[in-house]
Amino acid sequence: KTNTGMPIMRWRHLLLTVAAIAVLVSVSRAAETASAPRSFIVGPTSFLKDGKPFRIISGSLHYFRVHPALWRDRLLKFKAAGLNTVQTYVPWNLHQPKNDTNFNYEGILDVRRFIQTAAEVGLLVTVRPPPYICAEWEFGGFPGWFMTNPDIRFRTNEPIFMSALKTFMDDFLQRVADLQYHLGGPIIIFQIENEYGTYGSDWDYLSAIQHIFLSNNIGTILNTCNGDHDWQMVGGNIPQLFSQTYLRTINF
Repeated sequence: KTNTGMPIMRWRHLLLTVAAIAVLVSVSRAAETASAPRSFIVGPTSFLKDGKPFRIISGSLHYFRVHPALWRDRLLKFKAAGLNTVQTYVPWNLHQPKNDTNFNYEGILDVRRFIQTAAEVGLLVTVRPPPYICAEWEFGGFPGWFMTNPDIRFRTNEPIFMSALKTFMDDFLQRVADLQYHLGGPIIIFQIENEYGTYGSDWDYLSAIQHIFLSNNIGTILNTCNGDHDWQMVGGNIPQLFSQTYLRTINF
């Protein structure tokens, strides 16, 4: 017997029972967490990650400018610096160097692997795809073969341009759509165009790009980014659209 007068066997039975209950509670909570739907949306005053306020602390790392052997090292440095998100552009001209559908996503252009590596080190991802990326990159990322067609009109609803854009984007988005946050991946935002308000104000054009995303099962936040002047914000945003999955941002 113990000092309390309770037989040792009864104490052992009691301790085993308590331990078993603790394990069951832990397993139950883990299962509840695993089954809870993931979400990342624009809330009234902040981003909401799985229903809780979240602050994005992000830095830029362009996978196509860094050797793949160094991706993990650089992303770990982002994490160590206190960042929780990495954003990257997607260069159309590298992924589609010729006017055909032989897209290149090998080696340094394996954007899916880059995004998965970010997730492995604990970072979220925002993606800034074509048409125009700027990024101090040749031709803003437009394919060089565009220059062989004098009828193409950049960043407009002109059929030649939009057909080429849709062909590329349909392929690209299907490569990464399953990596969206609500589907278990790290992608929390896709960007519609890039600083378009400085270039034009065709809202039908922006809406057409938005439709490309939606038709490829993109359900996470879509954002625009523009300069901080009124005319840039007016021209570069879709005026009738504001929701938990649409975000207007300003470069400054």
